[in-house]
Amino acid sequence: MGVSNASFRIGELTATRLPDASIDAVLCTDAIQFPDEPASAYEEIRRVLKPGGRAALTCWEPLDRNDERLSPRIRRANLGAGLRQAGFPAAGRNATSPRTRSWNSSRTSEPKPRIMPSVTALAHP
Repeated sequence: MGVSNASFRIGELTATRLPDASIDAVLCTDAIQFPDEPASAYEEIRRVLKPGGRAALTCWEPLDRNDERLSPRIRRANLGAGLRQAGFPAAGRNATSPRTRSWNSSRTSEPKPRIMPSVTALAHP
């Protein structure tokens, strides 16, 4: 890719053990909803980013948060709210697909729960 100073690390989203303000960019793909306390993951992302650093997050969000056929982790996913609560600026880019996708469940004849992909990319304040 022509980048010689990049590294990728795998670790705990809520406790990376990285120093404060030490990371230029964070990419979190379809994982922000998995910690028991998602707020701690958003706060950790903000903590490790350098001023001017960038974060890009993706996750699936429900079209109906009351749809009990979806797991509680998916039902509570809300990138915009989580980022705002962690102190990220409200400004940013939030692109949500206008096309909805259905969760594939062949075990029931009931209508399938609907979820939508959500992507947020923003700069650290």
